[in-house]
Amino acid sequence: MTVSQDYRHDSPAPVSSAQGAPSPPGEAERNRHWLVVAKQEAALTEGEVVVIDLSNVERIDSNELSELIRLQLSARSRGGSLMLKNAHKNLQKVFAMTRLDRLIEMRLPMLTEPVPAPPRE
Repeated sequence: MTVSQDYRHDSPAPVSSAQGAPSPPGEAERNRHWLVVAKQEAALTEGEVVVIDLSNVERIDSNELSELIRLQLSARSRGGSLMLKNAHKNLQKVFAMTRLDRLIEMRLPMLTEPVPAPPRE
């Protein structure tokens, strides 16, 4: 099952970030929306891979990282798994620093199939 939607609609007002600078209009709503959709999809699946397309997500906070971990653990308990795809470079760095890339399968941006390993000689 794939979670893939366009989250580029405008929000009525910008939301301030932790640093006090205003976020771009609609960013907080988009970030919450992709996670809500992912949770709904994960709740409906059993024994399947839930694919979350992060191509429209530019930032992720610690609460959202925690939710991804919960989703992965929940999916595994039901015989499935979680896969993240199309994460921007800044998200890839966050996943690497937190080692979340070791817990949840990742796909490089704009690839739908795993990158094959080089042949051994």
